[in-house]
Amino acid sequence: MGKDKLVSLGLESTAHTFGIGIVDSEGEILADRKHVYQLREGIHPREAAESFIENFGRVINEALNQSGLKYTGIDLIAFSQGPGLPPTLRVGATVARTLSLKLRKPLVGVNHPIAHIEIGRLTTGAKDPLVVYVSGGNTQIIAYSGGRYRVFGETLDIALGNAIDMLGRKIGLKFPAGPKVDQLAMDGEWINLPYVVKGMDFSFSGILTEAEKKLSQGVKVEDICYSFEQTCFAMITEAAERAVAHTKKKELLLTGGVASAPMLRSMLKKMCGSRGIKFYVPSKKLCVDNGVMIAWTGILIYRFNGPIDFEQSLIKQKWRVDQVDIAWINGQKKLSKKRKRGKLIERGAEAVVLEAKWQGISCVRKLRDKKLYREKNLDLSLRGERTKTEALLIHKAKRLGVMVPAIYGLEMDKHEILEEKIKGEVLREVFNSLNWRDREKICLEIGRFIGVLHKEGVTHGDLTTSNVLFNGEKIYLIDFGLGKHSNRIEDFSVDLFVFKKSLENNHWQFADKSFQCMLKGYIKEFKNANLVIKQMEKLWRRGRYQERLK
Repeated sequence: MGKDKLVSLGLESTAHTFGIGIVDSEGEILADRKHVYQLREGIHPREAAESFIENFGRVINEALNQSGLKYTGIDLIAFSQGPGLPPTLRVGATVARTLSLKLRKPLVGVNHPIAHIEIGRLTTGAKDPLVVYVSGGNTQIIAYSGGRYRVFGETLDIALGNAIDMLGRKIGLKFPAGPKVDQLAMDGEWINLPYVVKGMDFSFSGILTEAEKKLSQGVKVEDICYSFEQTCFAMITEAAERAVAHTKKKELLLTGGVASAPMLRSMLKKMCGSRGIKFYVPSKKLCVDNGVMIAWTGILIYRFNGPIDFEQSLIKQKWRVDQVDIAWINGQKKLSKKRKRGKLIERGAEAVVLEAKWQGISCVRKLRDKKLYREKNLDLSLRGERTKTEALLIHKAKRLGVMVPAIYGLEMDKHEILEEKIKGEVLREVFNSLNWRDREKICLEIGRFIGVLHKEGVTHGDLTTSNVLFNGEKIYLIDFGLGKHSNRIEDFSVDLFVFKKSLENNHWQFADKSFQCMLKGYIKEFKNANLVIKQMEKLWRRGRYQERLK
């Protein structure tokens, strides 16, 4: 497309906000106007759509007046094509088509989550961040890799913003409940709630149920709000840190409506500070739904892909962020194949791995250090529980013949494990450069190891290619901190689910074939493998806006 300056008018209508933004191709925001449907008890899609129909003309005129432009000054019409609520999406799409026809201007459909990311990159200066996207309809950890934004972690049930609003309704708060819950949390004290992290994924429905139960038992509202936010935000921060360690990103961008929560901002900022990476968050008015982000992303898409035809402008209710090719980011940074040398070997999401000696033998010292973003009682409990669990599971795995590091010592008071030092590379960094025979051998062996573990009631909990070491001949499974003893099909399915996502996000060229090889090894060792695979497919479909598998 041409390089001349463009002015884009963007329409946002995915949920409760009808927004109009006007932006030029140099990134200058010329107008930002909106109408927000006044909610009583959550979103009523048809009522919201009706309010959009009544107000869209006024909002467009306000935006044009703010920009000082007339319709003739608009070069491009962009609209939020999905994901979102069908009735409200249709209003935005219809208005966009009408403007495009009337003004004879090109039309562009925009993916709503990608717009949140791109306006964040534009206004904060973030170049290649890990994205923590938390809103009423989405909770995802996203990063650019191989031509697309990949979802490295996400909610397995409800979005966090939705969970907060549901808790707010139980308490008797008006929608949106988030700001009031933030306020109440400031005067609360700690109570125990379930903490559910599965690799880089998380779940909020159980926490919500327990919080509502404690509310009915007369527990102080302030204590419930404080503990609910401490728990949920710590889960997201932990998963984000695991994703940072996995992807090696040097920046983190927080966006979405829930990004306004002070406690979440504080936790993520502390985590980023502890890892020496940059933390970015857009202004609050650009974190919530707005037309500006649609207008700007429309320019990016148009410049590289051109306009869409009217036949392509149908809404996409379940349009995932990882289904869109990102043409405007020039490739991805190559990851170094060299592991860190010296005293610090590796810094993972929840532990540092240091060089050490044990009875004159070179080994590694895995230390779970404090997480300043977590509530201190929660942090102490998690570090102690995970250190003990990891040691027990590695010991059991070794007895079962699974290749894992030997454990030389355990110091529970320091949350520290002394392990055998394995000479090899992290599989994530070398997998793509291997020949097919080696990849096939590795995936078969991973499947076999996991089948052996599941047969004996052991889960790994975070089965990514970052937690496998390869020395040129053998593989070793490491980092069992999220594993547990279990005989539940659901828990077994999480191991397969996490590994599948790891392949698709980091090794997409070989993902399907490699995963099928892993399943061959798994089926060979575990008689209930087919039940687990079926449950894994159900788990895959649970992701927010996940299209049904064929």
